[in-house]
Amino acid sequence: MSGGGEDALVGWLRSTLGKPASELIGDDAAMLRLGGEWALTVDSQIEGTHFLPGLDAAVIALRLLAVNVSDLAAVGAVPAYGLLALSAPGGFDHRRFFRAFAAAAKR
Repeated sequence: MSGGGEDALVGWLRSTLGKPASELIGDDAAMLRLGGEWALTVDSQIEGTHFLPGLDAAVIALRLLAVNVSDLAAVGAVPAYGLLALSAPGGFDHRRFFRAFAAAAKR
């Protein structure tokens, strides 16, 4: 990331957006106050950047869940629900991915 890294980008976004949006932005999760306090995070994993091409779909699912749960833990949140964004190439075993993701999320 150019321009000083993630911390610099988060600082720039906060100063650019102003309140109240700037109060929601975090480097690990966004904090929303809607009838309680909610932490939201979506941290993607990209083939060739975060993991080697051809990695088993179940392993990718576990990795994806782990990095997002880690971001929630970084802000002291306890996971209750999950958001998932998936971009996968043709031939990707979606069912294996989702079975592994669901099983890990239950734990």
